[in-house]
Amino acid sequence: MNITTPSRHYARIRPDAIAIQRPDGATLTCRELDQTLDAIGGRLHALGLKPGDVALVGVASVYRH
Repeated sequence: MNITTPSRHYARIRPDAIAIQRPDGATLTCRELDQTLDAIGGRLHALGLKPGDVALVGVASVYRH
């Protein structure tokens, strides 16, 4: 199991459910979150990270979950 396992599970069973909502009302669905995680993973892989490596990803704190 890795940190994305729960998100991927919900993307499969409830893809259109809201995963994250910003204070301004903008939302991210479980499907969109899964796609975002794939994009981040792809970028980290392109930078040379491999499965098992550890990375820190920082984001602005604008979402409520």
